[in-house]
Amino acid sequence: MDWMSDSLEKMGCLLLFMSVVEQLVIGEENIKKYIRFFIGLLVCLSMLQWLSQVLSKKNDIIGELEKNREQAYEQILEDWEEK
Repeated sequence: MDWMSDSLEKMGCLLLFMSVVEQLVIGEENIKKYIRFFIGLLVCLSMLQWLSQVLSKKNDIIGELEKNREQAYEQILEDWEEK
């Protein structure tokens, strides 16, 4: 689950950085709308990247769950055969 906390940390840093950039151009109203647009694009891209990571890790998680289920099933069979 390190990848999840890393992704959330990166998104938080991105939002913080973009917030600082937005505050630096407070007086420039015509530039501010473009900066907000750019911030929105970067946030969307980071969310898509995070979603692709989640979907790619999904198969790994399912594989681990299936392996654990098979091991538990074998353990139950062994216990039952001993009785």
